[in-house]
Amino acid sequence: MKYHNKTVGYLKCYYWVFAAFLLALPQWVFARRSQSLGGIAKNLDQPIQGVIGLIQTICLIAGIGLLIGSVIKYMQHRKNPVEVTLGTVFTLLLVGLALIALTFIPLNR
Repeated sequence: MKYHNKTVGYLKCYYWVFAAFLLALPQWVFARRSQSLGGIAKNLDQPIQGVIGLIQTICLIAGIGLLIGSVIKYMQHRKNPVEVTLGTVFTLLLVGLALIALTFIPLNR
C-alpha cells in the first residue's frame, strides 16, 4: 500500500513538471523568432504581460471576496463573539485590502 502512495506522489510531481513545460513552451517559441538578444527579450515580454494581467485579475477577485467574507464574519462576531474572533475579521480585511492594492501596482512597461 505504501508503494502505491509513493507512485501516486511521483506521478503528481511529473504532472507538475509537464504542466510547467507546457506553460514555458510558447515563450520558447516566441524567443526563437528573433536573432538578437533584445528581440528575444521583447518577444518574451508579450506572453508575460498576459500572465501579469491574469494574476492582477485573480488578486482583485480574491480581494473582493475576502472583503465580503470579513463583513460576513463581522456580522457573525456581533451575534456570537466566542464563535468568531475579531482577529479573524481583521485578518480577512487586511489580506483583502492587500490583494486589492496589488492590482493597482503598475507592472506594465
